[in-house]
Amino acid sequence: RVRSRSARLRARALGGGRFRGGQAGEERTGVAARGGRDLLRGALDDPTWQTGAADVFYEVAGIALIIAGEDTAEHWGAAMASAQARGDTSTVGLHLWRGVALWLGGQLREAQQAVLSARYETEEWGSAAIGVPLCDAVLVLIALDLGDLTGARDVLDRALAAPGIGTGRRLLHVA
Repeated sequence: RVRSRSARLRARALGGGRFRGGQAGEERTGVAARGGRDLLRGALDDPTWQTGAADVFYEVAGIALIIAGEDTAEHWGAAMASAQARGDTSTVGLHLWRGVALWLGGQLREAQQAVLSARYETEEWGSAAIGVPLCDAVLVLIALDLGDLTGARDVLDRALAAPGIGTGRRLLHVA
């Protein structure tokens, strides 16, 4: 469950959806409705969804549950342990969404570390123009919740000066 009002508002911006009554975790329409939530949880609990091409669907299931206000930090941690046991070298999405889940759960330092790991991996192995702005947007929001206005502004200014495209860039403007 999303703990702080500011995190709820930011989660809404991240999800792009509308929370009924303004509260995360309340009943929603569409995929995150009760039956949909059960299917999504089932996907998170099934280890076959964590490997190969299916790992994208695993991440989408976790993201949908985050948007619905579910606490998914435990699932992201288990997926990370599984990926490391398999020897996977690219765990950008797992780090990032684990960080978002931790942030929404109020575990700000751990969230910041997870998102910094995602950012580092994106710079090393991924597309910096797509992934880094997304990581930076989340880092700005975490810094704000930590009360580090100067740090948030520094990340935001640096991120907006760099090239970027897609959702990450849009979220930087929301942040």
